Amino acid sequence: MRILTNDGLPLTLRLARKIMMGLGLFLALSSCDSDNASKEEPNSLVKLKLMTDWYAEPEHGGFYLALIRGYYADAGIDLEITPGNNFINIYQMVATGEIHIGLGTSDTMLKHIGTGIPLVGLYPYFQHDPQGIMFHREQAIESFAELNGRDVMISPVLGYVEYLQNTLDIQMNLIPHDGSLARFIDDKSFIQQAFLTSEPYFVQQGGADPAVLPFWEMGYDPYRLAFSHRKVMEQYPQAIKGFIEASQRGWQEFMAGDTEDVYLY
Repeated sequence: MRILTNDGLPLTLRLARKIMMGLGLFLALSSCDSDNASKEEPNSLVKLKLMTDWYAEPEHGGFYLALIRGYYADAGIDLEITPGNNFINIYQMVATGEIHIGLGTSDTMLKHIGTGIPLVGLYPYFQHDPQGIMFHREQAIESFAELNGRDVMISPVLGYVEYLQNTLDIQMNLIPHDGSLARFIDDKSFIQQAFLTSEPYFVQQGGADPAVLPFWEMGYDPYRLAFSHRKVMEQYPQAIKGFIEASQRGWQEFMAGDTEDVYLY
């Protein structure tokens, strides 16, 4: 099955509604030891830093909504949200304590855990990581097998690439991803990695007619989630519990369409 883009900004929310999962407490609540609650100062806000995986965008909407409406403060948290980008290793920053909570994917988190870094999943806010391969609709690509032997601009460190090459034996000519959409817009034979709720919309504004193969359709399907370090969980168990509950409330309201104050933020 192919997922084809639609026109206009509502694509972002429409796709997000399909992939946002209604799960709340993932690993954190079972890991929060009530004996550690005394480490948190009573009647004071716990300062926590959250770094997103990109500049502020609707894909982070539930977190910003919870911040704007005071849900984190109500949970005893003074939360600072800092936008990330593709030049920052958020997992390493959580590992070294520079930030308390990061956003990323479950597969990458598990890879870091495999190296001995005690990261912990907190809140899987997307059931599927909304990434895929974007191409011009007129190319009529129907399956990932058709990428064999083709030039594809994609980040070579993604788990998807390893899965395509080693598990599915699809050998692409990899072009390092540079974050630009200019080549795609100008070249109707160009193929590249894309975030389903973002890049298709912007290339449409540039006159292209894109279609997308989502990576989850090939059998590699990680969550998109908030994660932390076990030391943070042990030091701030109640604050982490509050972060999860406040984030869930923010996402529920965001997905219900009550978003005006978020876009004005």
